[in-house]
Amino acid sequence: MFKDVTIFGRKLNGLVDTGSNLTLLRNSTYINIDAPPLKQTNTLLPGFGFSRINVIGTFDSEITIDDQIIPVTISVVPNSRTNYDLIIGCDLDIALTDDEPIFHKPRRLPFAERDIVDAQVDEWVKNGIVEPCSSPYASQVVVVKKKDGKSRVCIDYRRLNRKLIKDNYPLPLIDDILDCLQNAKIFNTLDLKNGFFHVAVNEMSRKFTSFVTHNGQYQFRRMPFGLSTCPSIFMWYINAIFRHLISKSIVLPYMDDVVIPVANESQALEYLKIVLEVACDYGLEINFK
Repeated sequence: MFKDVTIFGRKLNGLVDTGSNLTLLRNSTYINIDAPPLKQTNTLLPGFGFSRINVIGTFDSEITIDDQIIPVTISVVPNSRTNYDLIIGCDLDIALTDDEPIFHKPRRLPFAERDIVDAQVDEWVKNGIVEPCSSPYASQVVVVKKKDGKSRVCIDYRRLNRKLIKDNYPLPLIDDILDCLQNAKIFNTLDLKNGFFHVAVNEMSRKFTSFVTHNGQYQFRRMPFGLSTCPSIFMWYINAIFRHLISKSIVLPYMDDVVIPVANESQALEYLKIVLEVACDYGLEINFK
C-alpha cells in the first residue's frame, strides 16, 4: 500500500510495510531533502525475508500521513537495498472480532507422530521460526501425509480463523495469469522455500499464533501456514519485492511460485538472472530441485 508522505516540506510516495516496524529512507532521497546530519551506527537491520541491511546512519524526524504527524526514527540505507524512496514500517497486526481466547489442550497423537512433531518443533526453534511462550491462545497440532508419503506438521487454526478480521489485498486469479501466458513459448518457475516463513509476525500478534504440543506451548515469529489472512498478506509481500518486474511483465507471482514467461531461450536466461538477483537481494530462499 502506498501513501503520500510529507517530510521536511517535501512530498514522497512511501510504501507502507505491514511486516516491519522500521522506517527506511534511500540514501539518494536523504541527500535531496533538508534532513539533519546522520547519527552513525553499526546496526544491521532485518530486511525482506532473511536478508540483512547495513544502515548508513539514522536521524529523528516527523512525517505527516493523512494529516497525522508521526514521530519516527529513520534509518538511511544504500540505494541498492530498496526500490522505494521511503518505506514506512508498521507492525503486522492480527485482529480478531472479539477478545475471548481460544485454547485447546494438546491433541493425543500416536508415539510415531509425537517424534515427528518434536523434530519439527525443534527445527523451527533452531531456525527462529517459533519460540516458547505462555499464551491464553493455543491451537492444536495435526500431522498430515503429503502426496509423496512424507509427513507434514500443521496447526489447526479453524476456530481462530472464524474470528480473524480478513485482509482485503486481492489474490491473483488463475484465468488472469493464463491470459498473460498465451504468447509465451518458455516458462521458468521458481518455487519459494517455506514461502510464508519469509514474513515476520509482529511481537504483539504472536500470541494468537500459539500452538500446544505434548511437550509445551509455542508461538510463531514468522508467518505460519493455516491462518486465513496469510495468503493475501504473502501476496502483498511478494508483489512489493517484484513490483518493478511485474510492471514490465517479466514475472507473474502466484503465491510461492514465481512464473517467468519468455519468448525464447536467450530471453529465458536473461530474465532468470534478473529475477534471481532480486530474490538474492531480498533473502528469498528458493527450492532448487
